[in-house]
Amino acid sequence: MAPITVGSRAFHRVSLGVESTHGTRVDPTFNLNMASSSIITLDKSPANPDEDYQSLVMNQPGRGTFGVRLAGLQMDGVARYQDLMRYCQHWWAGGVTPTGATSKTISGNTAASPTVVTTTAAHGLVTGDTVLISGSNSTPLIDGTWTVTVLTTTTFSIPVNVTIAGTAGSVAAGADKWVFPLDASSDTLKSATIQEGDNVQAYEMTYGMITDGHLSFNQLTAPGNMPWELKTTWMGQDKVPTAFTGTPATVTGAESLMGHLTRAYIDTTSVAFGSGTEEVGVLAMDFTIPSGVTPRKYGETTDTLSTHGRLKRTPLLTISFFLSSGSETDLFAAWQGNIGQMVERRLRLKAVGSGNNNAYIDSRIRFRTVPVQEFNGASILAIDAECVGDSALGGSDLQLTLNNAIAS
Repeated sequence: MAPITVGSRAFHRVSLGVESTHGTRVDPTFNLNMASSSIITLDKSPANPDEDYQSLVMNQPGRGTFGVRLAGLQMDGVARYQDLMRYCQHWWAGGVTPTGATSKTISGNTAASPTVVTTTAAHGLVTGDTVLISGSNSTPLIDGTWTVTVLTTTTFSIPVNVTIAGTAGSVAAGADKWVFPLDASSDTLKSATIQEGDNVQAYEMTYGMITDGHLSFNQLTAPGNMPWELKTTWMGQDKVPTAFTGTPATVTGAESLMGHLTRAYIDTTSVAFGSGTEEVGVLAMDFTIPSGVTPRKYGETTDTLSTHGRLKRTPLLTISFFLSSGSETDLFAAWQGNIGQMVERRLRLKAVGSGNNNAYIDSRIRFRTVPVQEFNGASILAIDAECVGDSALGGSDLQLTLNNAIAS
């Protein structure tokens, strides 16, 4: 018997390529930021017949069968501005392309605090967008990166105390904006070829699609570091030994979405997303977001899945705040005092990064329970809610907007 050659695990890699046709492999083009425990599994669905062998045996040799095989993969990592969209096309919506930065001319900004900026044409912004202003001539100058509050189609305010009005400048909105509505009425989701392994052995899974995912951060403490966690569950056709192929790119200088840099805006369903009242004191949150993807198999000559279908799915949200007079009135009292009718609110949950990096989730949430709890000696208020469709989101129940500097 030949000796077995083993070696220490020098690295672990997970890389992904977007398939043009479901199940037709492609070389990976991106390396993913995932934990080393993200390993492809394979279930061949073994079964044993229930037979009477007239003897006290559990299973007779050679009488078992295998069914439809299905590969799986659990990816656990951190949500980052520079590569979150790589997951969303297999989870939220496929075929999304970003809109590039748009520049508008500033005709003036007022002597006021906050100063009101007017553009010569419709700016196309929404409250909470990050903009870059240059070439201003007010006192003080308003050049730099700002978060805007939209007033009209051609005006917005920024938090600057201007003493002498300005008459010039330009404003650029974002670097690249990716908008992912959670696909509810069609099936645009892309499939992927995924390679996973180390310096000893690599494996490949085709027809990779996300069936379920989480975006969350844990209870914030000081000092502490709580980035948004990204957890996704994938299904695929098979697990096949392979060698790494292609030349996948690796993101450098990536920035994580951070819990302590996350803000929540909640208001009634008559108030536009992003214009709601800020509920201060966000402590933790967890979005559970199923895609509804399910494997399907028809009678054929192979034992791998034939295609996929879509099931009804309900995204869920748990979010908690430090209890205050504001959160008690806006959230608990609104839920507790309502009789015979579900309480629904519009929510924008926004993470703010450096420069133009930011991301926000818009959702119409339906309260299920609003418990008051204790954490580290403080009273906290939690919302347990389900996400429902909203006309402002095209009928979808969730929409993710990601601003970064990645154009493709």
